Amino acid sequence: GRRSFVAQAGYTGTAVVGCLLLIFRRTKRGPRSGTMVLAVVMLLSCAIWIRNAFGFCMIALIGIALGLCAWKLPSARIRDVYTCVAVTTALNAITNVHDLFGANQMVNGQPSSTDAHTMADVAGGPFWFWAVLWLFVALIMAGGGLVFFLPG
Repeated sequence: GRRSFVAQAGYTGTAVVGCLLLIFRRTKRGPRSGTMVLAVVMLLSCAIWIRNAFGFCMIALIGIALGLCAWKLPSARIRDVYTCVAVTTALNAITNVHDLFGANQMVNGQPSSTDAHTMADVAGGPFWFWAVLWLFVALIMAGGGLVFFLPG
């Protein structure tokens, strides 16, 4: 249900978004439009969801910076910025999976289970199965985004 969707959304969602960003990196309008969409989504996230001062300030500043880049940078430079964000997003889905293999996670000094543990509790199977599955999804999405792209 909802709990399993939320548990896996961060890892698979990041992988899918990274793949989509990579696919559109070579189109004529993709980098500028994509960067502006990211900026707007970040600013909307501040308005709708973010509730602490640090998160609000950082995401708002990054959103404003991306919006200014999309608006003012020449095409070649906005493509560089967009590609950097796309690759960082795709790699984030891969590099953060290692956190799922630990058994003793701490959040704000309190013991906490990982999303892989939550999926194991909700859907069954060992937690490492979900971590490995998400790693493979991230690798396939990143590879697909790098290999397949929409030509300009």
